[in-house]
Formats: sequence, structure tokens, C-alpha cells
Amino acid sequence: MSIKFPNISNYVIKTHLSKLVLFLTAESSLTMKENLLHFKYFPEYADFLLKNKLKDFTLEQIKIMKELHVPVLKYFSHLNEEQLLEEGQKNTQIFLEAFKTNSVSDYIQISINNWISNQYAFFTRENISVEDITLLSFTRRKLFRHFLSDYTQDSSLSLKIMEEFDAFTVEIDTRSFNHMFDMQHRLYEQVEVIAHIGSWSWDLRNNHMIWSREMFRIYELEPVENANIYDRRKLIHPEDLEKSERELEKSIKSNIPYSFTYRLVLKSGVKHLLAKGQPEVDAVNKVIKVFGTLQDITEQKRIQDELKRNEELVHGMVNEIQDYAIILLDTKGTILNWNKGAEKIKGYSSQEIVGKNFRIFYTEKDLEEGLPEKLLNKTIQEGRATHEGWRKRKNGSIFWGSIVITALHDKEGNVIGFSKITRELTERKLAEDQLMMYSEKIEMKNKKLEQANKELESFSYIASHDLQEPLRKIQAFTSRLLQKENDNLSEWGKDVFSKVQTSANRMQKLIEALLSFSRLDKAQDAYEPVDINHLLEEVKVNLHEIIIAKKAIIESEPLPVIQVIPIQFQQLLTNLISNALKYSKPDVPPAIKITYGMKEGKLIPGNSIHDKNKYHHLTFSDNGIGFDPQYSEKIFELFQRLHGKSEYEGTGIGLAICKKIVDNHHGFINATAESNNGAEFNVYIPSERNAEIVTDPNSYTLNE
Repeated sequence: MSIKFPNISNYVIKTHLSKLVLFLTAESSLTMKENLLHFKYFPEYADFLLKNKLKDFTLEQIKIMKELHVPVLKYFSHLNEEQLLEEGQKNTQIFLEAFKTNSVSDYIQISINNWISNQYAFFTRENISVEDITLLSFTRRKLFRHFLSDYTQDSSLSLKIMEEFDAFTVEIDTRSFNHMFDMQHRLYEQVEVIAHIGSWSWDLRNNHMIWSREMFRIYELEPVENANIYDRRKLIHPEDLEKSERELEKSIKSNIPYSFTYRLVLKSGVKHLLAKGQPEVDAVNKVIKVFGTLQDITEQKRIQDELKRNEELVHGMVNEIQDYAIILLDTKGTILNWNKGAEKIKGYSSQEIVGKNFRIFYTEKDLEEGLPEKLLNKTIQEGRATHEGWRKRKNGSIFWGSIVITALHDKEGNVIGFSKITRELTERKLAEDQLMMYSEKIEMKNKKLEQANKELESFSYIASHDLQEPLRKIQAFTSRLLQKENDNLSEWGKDVFSKVQTSANRMQKLIEALLSFSRLDKAQDAYEPVDINHLLEEVKVNLHEIIIAKKAIIESEPLPVIQVIPIQFQQLLTNLISNALKYSKPDVPPAIKITYGMKEGKLIPGNSIHDKNKYHHLTFSDNGIGFDPQYSEKIFELFQRLHGKSEYEGTGIGLAICKKIVDNHHGFINATAESNNGAEFNVYIPSERNAEIVTDPNSYTLNE
């Protein structure tokens, strides 16, 4: 390691070095025992300086150090002049006290220990350079000589004092340099281990090769003083041996630096190495030495190979994707990369499109509006831009594309390009347009239906007013005619007028039933919690005469409180019980039984198996004439009658009204029966609340 001396005069350097050499080679009168310095003349001089020149000595030292630009001074730049003087006087006093008490050896040891253990207040051992050590010694020598004339005029004494100081300088400089070189050597070894870089030198004159410790670790060899180049050759991979020797020989022959990689075959496996170095020549430009470094790059090579494989995998994956056009753009929108999906969707081959601007895909309208530029600007500002619209293919046809542009950044956050992903959604767009067209058609049909509903409402009004008015007159006139002219009419005439009256009554009932059915479409009635027990009693009262006439028996289990539309649900009960009374067997008193339970939605016939709701289940069973099971659904249709008018009265609307009421309550109704063996009607009403069964018909509660 070469030492760089400070920029001072050659005379000063030569004088200082020559005195050191003289001191080291000549006999000295100093007493030195076990490497300890003992001074005879210097202590009194130090005592003089302490008592008389402490401040002047310190000021002069600071002045000289500033003139010489001693590097270590910069670590005291935060101190002002007064603080620097105060700090300097403390150090100077300690320094001179060591000379006065003849404890310089201890002073040197303490100073070096503080230095290497980073105990200084303002700087660490890494802050001290070779130049600092040299300049500090030079400064001290100049200071002691400067004040020597104030202490003595005796030239012989002066010489002896300076000889003693030179002994001190040699000792402290030698030990400081040794410690510095030792630290740097250890640091260098640590750096080699951390970086996996070994160093070596080869003296061609005596074939002497020196390896650093890391070189032996890389080659997995035991350290020896003189490394054998042939041991090295045996470990080099056979395929790389010739190349490594050729590169080294070319470097020596041509006096040029070299750099190459090769492999080692070791017990631990194959290692990849990076060799670098350069020759050294003598005065006649002949190569006499080669210096080199060797770095273990096995891990870097593994990572590099892994990254390369991943890059190839990703590149191959992206290139093979055919449902998406994946494009790489530069900052101006120029196409840099092109996958198979882009070729499939847009029609260009990679050779045709790479290097062109992505504006080529946009329609004339989009280009006039500056859409490509707007998308790139938005991507730069927000990091991402999305858009859907018509795009052009190579053949001029258009497709509906959904695009996402993403900004690519460098480590400093600058935009360096864009990735652009396009997906063709033409079929989806056409389907959406078709749906839009269907939606418009449906909207038109809805308007027509609304118009039809208005017309039906008008019909309902006519049916309830205009049609019933002449009908009531027909009923009134036939009744009056039969009363007043009964004796004047023949039997045939009486029969005709009786049939007219019967037909008019039937028509009246039919109109009223139709009105009832049409009003069920108006779900304006509010739901209320209704005790079905009370509602059933009201229905029995309303049907009291027919119940008594037919000697009917109606039994019911305790029924719940249900959220229903009261008027509609009362009509539901009325129609179901009336139906059972009407279709009873001749000469057999009707027996009607009403039961209650809860049912899970998925268990209701015809309902969705995914229905998780629970339903109130009301069952109405009778012992009437029943019906053929094949008509179990047909009986709920409007104007459906399974029996003739002459057998049973009715309009064919009653059960249709029941179905409509249950539908209004979002429930279900079905029927089961056998001919001449009774019928059973099941009503299911959804329960959003858990209703409590009411056993007392005069009171009920509702569980929320």
C-alpha cells in the first residue's frame, strides 16, 4: 500500500524523513526499555511551555494546521474560534503533561486506543488519514522548534531536546501507521468476504503467486503461503480451462486488462466466477507481474438464469394469449411489442406494425377528436386509462374494443412507456344493442298494455254502470210483467219470461264476479295483522243461511294471526267455503275441516327448492263430490266449470278469484281430489314474521 504525503515542500519532507532515518539507524542516548520512551531533557521544556506558552502554543498550532490544510480539521468546523482554542488548550495541556511527567508511552497508547475504539468526541477512526498522521507530526515538530529559543539559547541542549521529540514522533507515527494499515487490511479482508471477491498477484520473474484468504475460500483450498497455479488448473471446468488460460496469456502478451467468466468443479458443486485483472510492466515495458480479482458470481448467475427463465416464460405466456391484444408502447405511442392476440384481433403481423403509432387503430372521428392523445395524457396523469369504442383492423373493418392503458415508470417515477391491453367485445356490443332494441320494443308493448289496462278500466266502469243499468231494467220489467200479467200469460209465455229473468240474474252475478276479479289487480289495500279465527267467524255469519239449509258442519283448528289484506282474505275464505258447500253430495250434510301448520318454502309443490322462507299453511278439506285429478290446475282458470249449469250454479270465476288473491299475497294455492270423494285445497301464505297460534278467538298477539 502506497502512502500519499501531503502537499508540502520537498525540503520539509526530505528533512523530516532524513532525521527519522538518522534516528532509527544511529546510536541514541535515549533510555528505551520494553518499548517505553523515557526523556531526560524534554520534561523541563514541556513544563516551561505549560507555565508560559500554553495559549500561544495552541494558537500557533491551529494557525499552522490551517495553513497546511490538515484534513482532520474539517471535523471541528462546527466550533467557533473561541471554542476551538478552548478545545485545543485542553488537548495541548494533556500532551505537554505527558512530556513533563515522562508518561509519553502511556499517552501514545491511550491516544491510539481512543482512536481505534472511536472514543473521540468529534470524529471516528475512519476519519483519520495517512495525511493527518504525517501533517500532525510535522506541525508538532515545527511548534516545539518555534518556542525552543524562548526556553534556551544553548544549541547543544536544543539539539538533544529535538532528538528526544524525534524519538516520540517516530514511535507515535510508527504505531499509528501500523494500526491504520492493520485496520485497512482487516477491512479489505471483510470486504472480500462480503462481496465474495478474492485478490491475487503473480510475479512472473520467480513464478511466485500470492492469494488473499478469500481466494482460498472460493477455491475451497487450505491457505498456503505460495499458491500453486497447477492446483488452480485442476479445479477449472474442462470446458473453460482453455478459455481462461488463453485470456490470461493474451493479457500478459499484449499488456492489456482482461475480464472473463469461467467455472470451477468442486465438491460443493459448480461455481461460476468472474475474473478481472491487468499486468504490471517494468522500466522497459516488459510485463513482470499480473494483478487480479476473482468474484464468486454463482448466486448472481442463479438469480440471473431464474430471471431469464421467468422473463422467457412471461414473454411466451403474453405472446401466446390470443383473447387479448397486449401491446407495449413508448412515451409517444409508438408500438414496441406485439403478441398473437393483437395479430388475431387487429390483423397486423408483428413485422408490419412494430414501429408504427397506435393511432392507426382509431376511426377518423376519434382521430379528429384527439382521442389517442387524450388517453395517453390521462394515463400519464392518473397512471391508468380505460375506454370502449369502435377500432379499425388492418382490412378496414371495425370491431368494438375495450382497452386499458397503464403507465410504466422507472425507479425515479418517470413515465418510460405504456402497456395497452385490448379485448374484442363486438359480440357483446351487438348483444347489448339487440337488448336495447328489445328493451325499446318491450317499452312500446308496455305502453300498449298500459293503454289496454286503461281500456279495461273503462270497460269495468261501463260494466259497473252502463251495462248493469239496462240489465236492472230487464229484471224489473220482467218481474212486474209476471206479477201484473201473470193471469193473461200462457204457460209457454210464463216459462219464457221466467227464463229471461233467470238469464238476467245470471248475467248480473257474472258482471259482479268479473268486477270483483278485476278489482283484485289493484293492490292498493294495506296489509294488516289479522286474526284468521275472527275472519272465519265473520264468513260463517255471512253464509249462515246456506250453512243451516245444508246442515253443514265447519270445524277449524286454532288459526294464526297473519299479515294479509283483510277484505281480500275474507273473500278467499268465503269462496273456498262456498265452493265446498256448493259441490256437496245430495242428501249428505257437508263436512268442512280447516287445519293449520307451518311449511318450509322448498317443500311446497311447484315452488323453488332454494326458497328459504317459511309459509303459513291453511288446508280446507270437504266430503263433497270432488273432481277428476287431471283438472287440479285447470279449476283455477277463469270461467272454468267442471259441471253443467243445470247441475250446479256458478260463474266459473270463484276459484280464479282465490288464485288471484293468493298471488297478491305472494303465496301458493293448489287442490287435490278424487271424483265423488271430496276435495282438499291448500293455501300457503309467506311469513316474514313468526306468527303465534291464537287459541283464544277473542284475543291474539304477534311475535315480531
